[in-house]
Amino acid sequence: MSASILLTGAAGALGTMLRPALAAAGHRVRLTDQRRIWRLDAGEDFVRGKLADVRAMRRAVAGVSTIIHLGGSGGWHGERQWQTVIDSNVTGMLTLFEAARAAGVHQYIFASSMHVLGLHPRSAAIDENSLPAPDTRYGVSKLWGEGLCRLYAQKYGLAVRVLRIGHAVADMADAAPGQGISFADLARLFLCAIEHPPTGFDIWHGVAPHADYPLSDGRLARDYGFSFADHGPDAATIFARLAADPTRSDAARRHHGGDFADFP
Repeated sequence: MSASILLTGAAGALGTMLRPALAAAGHRVRLTDQRRIWRLDAGEDFVRGKLADVRAMRRAVAGVSTIIHLGGSGGWHGERQWQTVIDSNVTGMLTLFEAARAAGVHQYIFASSMHVLGLHPRSAAIDENSLPAPDTRYGVSKLWGEGLCRLYAQKYGLAVRVLRIGHAVADMADAAPGQGISFADLARLFLCAIEHPPTGFDIWHGVAPHADYPLSDGRLARDYGFSFADHGPDAATIFARLAADPTRSDAARRHHGGDFADFP
């Protein structure tokens, strides 16, 4: 079934990756980003604006049924440019949620990050029920976003899914150890999230399976029939690669967040 979707952060790497998959599935997509997108494909339109711009977000959400929220600030630079993170990941996300609630948008998919669990030790299994352990201020901002998702689901009745994304790459060989998900699998996972909307609030882990290195409780396969086409290396290979890499700090080797766990 086709849907009318708002895709935030559409000019970014993940937004650019996801657009063709949404089009191929027959969805009508409104793109929004603070950067201009010059080329639009059939079934796409564009609203330019920052997430914290109330008027722009009201225009962006008008007439859509589903929001895929990729927009925001993150990565290494977020630690040094904290006000930018506040403006986009906190103020901007709240602005978007309020616009969505006022417009009657019911379904919301939030691209969070596995870095909300990044300070858990690699020796411990993690899953969707693990207690938060963010590895950076960026991870804290994503955890705040998850809290906002739960608030709007439980207080205002929105159907909200949190998708914690690992290190998304075109080739799994390029992924950070124990953190990878292929672009192809991630696109399929977003489509699955659209096809199987939550009834309230839930969390999915968007990270590939790694043998003997648990990163999920298996709910995607068990409850939604989703299977990853691309798997990561097994635990022994992960730990061997980390031990053999002289550029990795002790903190990066010990924690699921990898290099983020060592960022000052």
